[in-house]
Order: sequence, then structure tokens, then C-alpha cells
Amino acid sequence: MQLQDDLMPRNPYEMDGGRAWKADADKMFTPADAVIVFQNLEKIDLLPPRTEALHIASISSNVPTLEIGVFDALQAQRAGKVTFIAGDLTHLEIGKDDERFKREGFHIVQWDAQHLPLVDHTLHVIYDKKGALWHFAKKEMPQVEFLEILRQLKDKLKPSGIIVIDNFDYNEVDEFFFNDWGFLAGQEQERYMNPYQTEPSTVQTITRTYGEWIWKKISKIFGIIDVGDGIHSVRVLKVKPSIKSLLGV
Repeated sequence: MQLQDDLMPRNPYEMDGGRAWKADADKMFTPADAVIVFQNLEKIDLLPPRTEALHIASISSNVPTLEIGVFDALQAQRAGKVTFIAGDLTHLEIGKDDERFKREGFHIVQWDAQHLPLVDHTLHVIYDKKGALWHFAKKEMPQVEFLEILRQLKDKLKPSGIIVIDNFDYNEVDEFFFNDWGFLAGQEQERYMNPYQTEPSTVQTITRTYGEWIWKKISKIFGIIDVGDGIHSVRVLKVKPSIKSLLGV
């Protein structure tokens, strides 16, 4: 199953491959917000020390506005030791003609989200902001296949690696707009909120599709940590140490 099929246009925001809705989405969750998410991860030592290299992949960024914002912020803090790979699942080929995303250490690649062409145990972070895992769960992929994808993603992570998925409760979206935008209401609000943005978060979508039991299954593969509040809320799946790593092998 190819994720590209899941991302076929279904509403006017997606007819250009995602550029239009992404522009709207960035009004609701900005690159600066994405940077705050990573700052929160760093505060509780879920990222390697700043003196060390940091390798990140965003499975399904497509238009990587959030990713380039995070990359620039981290690269400035870490003296150029960051590598960021952004997945272009819808084949927009943005990296070829958009100067915004041309940086040394920032790469946009086309791939199948179920089978990342990366060497095992190389990534510190897989960042999936309402991306591949959201689409897989929303399409009601069989439970066994969904868990197998998580296991395959785990194989790409270093022994202390993490998967970061969004956990913002979209039932609070009206409160968010009232507090942060104030004047937005009714039709005016709709200008800034496309249907994709107001659907449940990745955590909510996984739970709604498979039930609470899925997290018990996932907890056998990963440690589960909830980090941040409001729109900066994420659920972190942290690789559990193996017996070999505990023994220092």
C-alpha cells in the first residue's frame, strides 16, 4: 500500500498537491510552534546534547515549512551538526525550485512512508506532524500492519531514538482561535481552518480507529511520554532499551 494513494486530492485545499492547505495550516501551527515542540523535547533530554550530531526525518512533510523552521533553529544552536530529511510523498519536487528549502544538511526526498530507504539505527528523531501515521490510522489500516509499520520505523531509530506525533485536542480549536486570534469567528474563521486541520490529531485518530488497546500494544515496543500543552502537545514514542544495550554490548 502506497501512502501516495491516501493523499489523492479530496477537497479544494488539496488540489494543488497540498500547497494551498499547507499555507492555511501554517497560520494555525507555525514553524515557530514546531520549534517550541523541539525545545520542549530538549528540556527533558529527549534530544542528544548540543555538542553531538542530530539526525531527524519527517516522514511526510511534502511542503516542509515546519521542518525548515526547526532545522534552521537547531542548526544555529548546534553549530551545523544537524541533518534533516523531509519526505515528499506527493512528489511535489519542491526542493528543485524553491530556494526557501535549500540548505546544506537539509534534504527533501521522495519515498514510500512504509519502507524508508534509510540505514537502520541512524535517526535520533522521526517527526510526524499529522502525517503518515495519521493517514494510515484514518484509512483504517489493519491493526497488525499498523503495528508492523511502527516496528519498521523503530528499526530506523538509534537506541535512544524517538517518534514524535501530534496530540493537540482539536475539540479545543474554537478556544484556541478565541484566545489567539480574537476577532476570528464564523466565516472569517473558516478562511483559516480547512477540514484537514480540524480533524482529530494523530493520537486521537489512532485511538478512535483501533481503541485504547492499541496503546497497550505500542507500549510493548516503545515507552510513551506526553510532552507540552495546547497546540504544542505531542506524544513521544521512545525506543525501549534492548537487553544488549543494557549489558553494554
